[in-house]
Amino acid sequence: MKLLLENWRKYIHEIAAHPSLTADEFGDATGAGQKQSSADFVKWAKQGADEKSQERIPYDGLELQIADMGDHTRIIAHVDNNPAGYVAIGPVKNMQGEPIPGVKGVMIDTVAVAEDSRGQGIAKKLYAYIIERYNLFSGASQTPESRGLWNDYLKKHYKVRAIDATTGQLVFDVPELVYTEEGDEYNNIYLFIPKGGK
Repeated sequence: MKLLLENWRKYIHEIAAHPSLTADEFGDATGAGQKQSSADFVKWAKQGADEKSQERIPYDGLELQIADMGDHTRIIAHVDNNPAGYVAIGPVKNMQGEPIPGVKGVMIDTVAVAEDSRGQGIAKKLYAYIIERYNLFSGASQTPESRGLWNDYLKKHYKVRAIDATTGQLVFDVPELVYTEEGDEYNNIYLFIPKGGK
């Protein structure tokens, strides 16, 4: 504890606070070069997933399409046969984007829910599916929507901790302290939920 207090600046922030994604950023991510909605982004993710697997499995009122894309896995949530949400997971990486050897788990890369499907708990169900199967680390940056999901929902239903991904050591138990503001020094502290959530 004394070390934490002496080096609080080193540990207090980590995940880059990112503003909500814009239509331009969805377009940039897809390579479309034009503004796109989150629904368009989810459809784009599904098209790529379709090239790897079109199989779907039922999960908590959704149909999940899971596609191994090589460097990450795409999970597309379908509602009434329509792509409604998307999450990408991959290996745990440091803030420089390099894999951290020996870390067991997956890291959130991208999450999107189509505008007309929001309010149905799709992101919560996608996270639940992942948490049942893996140790889950937050991504290196989060939008306000993702921060709200982690801090308002996930921490009430699962054991959310802030750990140093390079050592596996608990750093602190207050998830809200993990966010980096622009200009702060980065480290490798991420939010973490153990497999099974407890």
